[in-house]
Amino acid sequence: MQVQLPQVPSHLEPTLLAAVEKQENEINFALSRLREPESIINDILCDEFRYPLKEHQEQVQERHFVRGLGTMAAGFMLRNSAKCHHPDFELTERFFARTPHERLKAFVAVPIRLGTTATKGDLIEEGDAYYVHPGATKKQRAIALEDCHQITQGFYGANQRRFGLRRGDVVINRSGEALGKVAFFDSDEPAVASDFTMRVRFNARMNPRFAWFFFRSVMFQSQVLRELRGSSVPNIFPPQVEQMLIAACDRDCQDALAQQIGDELQALDDRHASIESKRQEIDRLIDEAVSNARQ
Repeated sequence: MQVQLPQVPSHLEPTLLAAVEKQENEINFALSRLREPESIINDILCDEFRYPLKEHQEQVQERHFVRGLGTMAAGFMLRNSAKCHHPDFELTERFFARTPHERLKAFVAVPIRLGTTATKGDLIEEGDAYYVHPGATKKQRAIALEDCHQITQGFYGANQRRFGLRRGDVVINRSGEALGKVAFFDSDEPAVASDFTMRVRFNARMNPRFAWFFFRSVMFQSQVLRELRGSSVPNIFPPQVEQMLIAACDRDCQDALAQQIGDELQALDDRHASIESKRQEIDRLIDEAVSNARQ
């Protein structure tokens, strides 16, 4: 393959190289400070509730890199109506045995509900409402409406009472590859939850953002892994989710933790934006040098 490179006058090369290296050094430094959002969430929540995160991480590393095929043959899960015994849950079970907690059911305003199914005719390019499907939730961010399908007014009207979404609802993927992924609905636009997702709506005892963050933590996700069902396509259902445990935390504490995590995640987004800005600056410097050379 032949690649064409732009020609830059030799007298401009040192200046351009220095400017590009400066931006690249700043990018590399910013990249070294990046973390995964779930790492931030786990550090803050596990520190608050004294969950043994380091022990959890060591167990995961041991399971992935030390244990042999015999462990895999034994199987981490029991199916066919038996409880699933994922090794991560053993640690979580000991944690909740000594930590005040409540079941999620105590915090929901209405029973957790599976989403509704849309057919091809219900989906249109410019609809009157949105259909929040698993593809729009797997990033585990606040749901971006541009990632959702659009639906007819007729379909929305027939389903909005049972399956409609309100600001502050949390959507959990209940099946397939993205099982357990959790997203936050932060809009007043009309929308319904799709099949393969579950809608969770909270009462006044729960800060929805705190719940969203807690659902993404190892304390909750290990429970999801324990309860999933199905040999080929795993699933999890509302009655199981309603029985899952949340560390006891009053509303003031929830508000403070949600604010702290939100601030840290915003700072992370700002770092990503800064890196992208510096990459664009490199492109601008090169384009400017090539343009000057042509002139």
